[in-house]
Amino acid sequence: MNTQTRNRVSLAVLAAALFVLILSAPASAADQARMVGVGDAPPVLVLRDQHDKPGRVGKTAKKIVFAPDRDSGRIARVALEPAGAEALERAGIRYIADISRMPGFATRTFALPTMRGYSFPVLLAQVDGQAGMLPRRTGQVTVLTITDGLIADVAYFRDSAALAAALGLD
Repeated sequence: MNTQTRNRVSLAVLAAALFVLILSAPASAADQARMVGVGDAPPVLVLRDQHDKPGRVGKTAKKIVFAPDRDSGRIARVALEPAGAEALERAGIRYIADISRMPGFATRTFALPTMRGYSFPVLLAQVDGQAGMLPRRTGQVTVLTITDGLIADVAYFRDSAALAAALGLD
């Protein structure tokens, strides 16, 4: 392998490592400083779902389920898939997935086609910071419980069965 080829390979490996690092990075200090919590009004968000239809999240939701990364998205999907869209709507559950750190090519080529097969709507935070006010923990699903128009509880789940049970979907 000549020097030029080695340099290109090294650059590609470095780019891949940076990509993984960026996707696994926690929310910035600025995002964490303005995250909502118990006693706050839930954020009012208008996001598009995996079918490019607008969906609204706000005070009328009873539970906001938030997946800040790929691992938490898998947990949420396993918990929500058996229930389907109608059950989530009846229960007042809104599901948001933060895909803002995913490269556009991966979003268009892999993620969106896969999500279109889901039996429930996935509201997509596609722009960095769009869901920055939502509390998050790496690899965990966040559930905000809304009572009387305010966030009454914030819980985190690493297990899809526990998540489904907490949402009343088991």
